[in-house]
Amino acid sequence: MWWQYTITFAGSLIVALISVWVSQSWSYRRDYKRALQNLRNELSINIKAATLITQWIDMNANSLKQGQLVVASCPRFYDSVWISEKGLIALRDHRIIAGLEDAYLMASVVNNLLNKIDELKWEIGGSLPNVGKRVTLILDAAKQIVNNQLLPMLANGKRPLDRKLRLQIS
Repeated sequence: MWWQYTITFAGSLIVALISVWVSQSWSYRRDYKRALQNLRNELSINIKAATLITQWIDMNANSLKQGQLVVASCPRFYDSVWISEKGLIALRDHRIIAGLEDAYLMASVVNNLLNKIDELKWEIGGSLPNVGKRVTLILDAAKQIVNNQLLPMLANGKRPLDRKLRLQIS
């Protein structure tokens, strides 16, 4: 008689464990797909920001040649999705993260260069001699990094995300 209770208890326990496992796996898949979509959207925004940054750099360089300063602040690259979602994506596909690691490091370098330009223009650096030359050098460096290194890295990093999301949808 006691074995009937044991079999009933074990059966219900197995059903409960299987239902929890199925629920967790579906939740993980949904979160993974959402993280891929968010990262792809952030990459698209950063690709657009790269063109805006190069336009802003050209505008600043032209105004510095004329002896003027541009008051508008520069657009920056975003990395909030990268910081929050890269762990979840790396659990399932580390190649996507490895392909984007260098791009986001370069984006932080460019953001730091653009912050340096703002510091030189508006803070203590504005009273230093040859500020225009310093700003011009930093602008040229930032533009070279964006055009030659960062933009191709972002485009190459977006392709696997597009492929993976296309496969998951179909």
